[in-house]
Amino acid sequence: MSGTTPAGSLDALDASDAYRRANEPAELVAMIGTSLTPEADRGAELVTAEPHECWHRGDFTELVRQIKAGELKAIEPTMLHRTDGLAILYPGKDHALIGASEAGKSWVALLAALEVYRAGGVVVWADWEDDETTFLLRWVAIGGDPDDLLTGRLVYIVPEGDPSPWPELVAGASLVVIDTVEESAATMGYETDKRHQYSAWNRAVVRCAIAAGAAVLILDHVPKSREGGPPREGIGTVTKLNKIRGAVFMLETVTPFGEGKDGRSRLTISKDRGGKLGRHSEGKRRVLAEVTFTSDDDGLTVALDPPPPTTTDSTGSKRLTGYMERISRWAEPERSHWSKAAAERGVGGTPRYVGPAVNTLCEEGYLTTETGPGGHTVYASAKPYREADDLTGTAGAPTAGGGQDPII
Repeated sequence: MSGTTPAGSLDALDASDAYRRANEPAELVAMIGTSLTPEADRGAELVTAEPHECWHRGDFTELVRQIKAGELKAIEPTMLHRTDGLAILYPGKDHALIGASEAGKSWVALLAALEVYRAGGVVVWADWEDDETTFLLRWVAIGGDPDDLLTGRLVYIVPEGDPSPWPELVAGASLVVIDTVEESAATMGYETDKRHQYSAWNRAVVRCAIAAGAAVLILDHVPKSREGGPPREGIGTVTKLNKIRGAVFMLETVTPFGEGKDGRSRLTISKDRGGKLGRHSEGKRRVLAEVTFTSDDDGLTVALDPPPPTTTDSTGSKRLTGYMERISRWAEPERSHWSKAAAERGVGGTPRYVGPAVNTLCEEGYLTTETGPGGHTVYASAKPYREADDLTGTAGAPTAGGGQDPII
């Protein structure tokens, strides 16, 4: 099963002390209690404490000492690892994972939770969309033990009624998962498409968990109008992205998965405020991982594989390996006599990318051509192409692929 965490990846954390320190002198609990009051406009009165208790001059004395001594370092990601050992979640920061339904957001979050739990950390999962039964079945399917829910280090919360226990519930957590932002905000009386209301929800829920020392992973949906295409942003105000201090990831379905059926999704970086992940991504869309879902009798194995590196032909031009695979998969189910325009519609691409990718597939023997009605060239699949072919050396002889940036 997946979920093995590299040794030493999760630093020991006394989150309770961190939480207490974060509440001095600003009484965070009082602030949260006020911000949760359902009023028509929450943008104006979120804090009841006196100004001198909340607004203070920054004290750099200790920070200056640390940086001079070489002790102050930029925060490195420590949670949710790719199969090559790269971690992608920053401790003590918030993150968003955005994707369409059935892209696998919850499963990726479960993988993160399983890693943190196995490393000795405390996980809090606040679920506004499902129930205890579904969570337990998924936890076991991904490799967890049912008894994990009885240890006190895996806390599943059904957020109903008064939210005031939240600060106590997240105290001591290493990772907090919020599933999902829209349902959470709606249950608490907020509208996420209104900037001031989303800011108030964020302060009450997300900032509270960060103050406790936790990394926060927020699951979010894409608008219905965007489903079926690459996700670009979540539902509602752009403030949602601006508030994130860790990283924002987009999850796009490549091949749907389910019980008894393997699948794959693509994880890309939309924002990396920590600046540690970009150099590990590939392509114009900054692909950070290929997420594989492998279904078997034991459950579901989820793995974040490094993306295939950008490949080039013998002239140094970039090969459109991502488009080549997408076109090949689209054409394989006995589809024949199709045009480049049909391929563009079928894979959701543009002539700038689809045309060169089709040409390369033809030159390397993956597609056949013939003259169709009106003298136009039509195509059919001759054999499957996969991006992995380029990595293993089994692809056809390298030829020019049009010199465009690859979508991988």
